[in-house]
Amino acid sequence: MKTTIIIPIHRLLVAISIMAFLALMSGCRKGGINGDLDGQWQVMEVENLSTEQVTGPQQLYYCLYLHTVNLTGAGMVAGNMTYEGDRLTLEFPITSVAQLSQWYIYDQTTTFKVESLSGSHMVLLSDKVRITFRKY
Repeated sequence: MKTTIIIPIHRLLVAISIMAFLALMSGCRKGGINGDLDGQWQVMEVENLSTEQVTGPQQLYYCLYLHTVNLTGAGMVAGNMTYEGDRLTLEFPITSVAQLSQWYIYDQTTTFKVESLSGSHMVLLSDKVRITFRKY
């Protein structure tokens, strides 16, 4: 004697809906991996540590996402980024450091200490400057 299993149609529809939902949620979209750090940041204040001179808001932007950094506002420069704990290292494969100085970066490889970080505010400290940002 052969046994036949009958599944009510509503249970079958629920099972198919769940499988479709799981398939959509596991798509190939790449999300941020650096928490609050990922995003576009506008330079709001820069303090020169040797002179203690402070400058106000500027149209300079750091776009930090995954393992990359894009500097915009006074041209555009792209580089690599490493974020570990409270250290943010930016590395630029260019030959002209003068080009980077517009964004208060004075070496091809610069490590900042992340003094504070939230979803809307960030402060980075290097050996030469303290830069305050707002998320744009």
